[in-house]
Amino acid sequence: MRASGTGASGSGRVADDDPAPTARKPIEVVVVMGAAAVAALLCVVIVDVDALTGMAFDGRPPGYGGVPWSYLVGLTCIVFAAWFALARHNAPTYGPTGPRVSTAWAVAGWFTPTLCLVLPLIALVDTLAGTRARGTAPSRLPRPARRLLGAWWAVWLALWAAVFVSVRTLRSADERGLGSTTACYASYAVLHVLSAVAALGMAGYVAYVTGVQFKRRAEPVREPVPTPPPGRRVGVLTGLALTGALLGIYAVNAAAGHVVVDQQHPLAAVWAAPGHTPRDLYGAP
Repeated sequence: MRASGTGASGSGRVADDDPAPTARKPIEVVVVMGAAAVAALLCVVIVDVDALTGMAFDGRPPGYGGVPWSYLVGLTCIVFAAWFALARHNAPTYGPTGPRVSTAWAVAGWFTPTLCLVLPLIALVDTLAGTRARGTAPSRLPRPARRLLGAWWAVWLALWAAVFVSVRTLRSADERGLGSTTACYASYAVLHVLSAVAALGMAGYVAYVTGVQFKRRAEPVREPVPTPPPGRRVGVLTGLALTGALLGIYAVNAAAGHVVVDQQHPLAAVWAAPGHTPRDLYGAP
């Protein structure tokens, strides 16, 4: 991955070998994959709600059904990535807004360590801006849209911090023979709440972008205006944001190891129903 400079292309996009698309992917495929992505995301929400209600009302141990949740999230990521590649390819053809990230990195960034903390957010903004772009000037998202995307990204990062914390908490409780403790219930409750919010937010994003692209399907393909190269200040701020997000996740995980694992809450006996015993990572029926 490399950012183009001020040479012949002067595009400022990630990867110089990502030419502006001259044709769109079939909108029917975008709609089908968008519907599949929305359906998968809503299934994640259903599993999250089931886990929360099971822990709250049925005394279900935290982590029960964790394997189906992880498999479902993995499948959802694959379906979403397929839709995102199509939508990202089509986005620059609706208006003059040039993307800052190539299509390949817009998708791969979700699965690349460290880069996944920043790169996908840039791709999400570019895809939405390109889909909405009109006229002759590069599109600028309204402030409410930028705030919503920023809030969703904060929830997404918090979700993966919660995954690390909940797995560590349950493993520690199992190793110590503590069974289902308050910390286990609390960490998994936070995980599923954040998962449901993130899934609902992304379902809304997929539905909106797909709907706009479908409405504009008959418009002619436009050549995007090259995006100016990012300045040094942008690079420094991006690096600081990346470092801060990475350190924040590790700090939360380390703090959890001391606060919610080492310092067991006295109400654990109330939270853990009698008969709960040490279990494996995801639990058994």
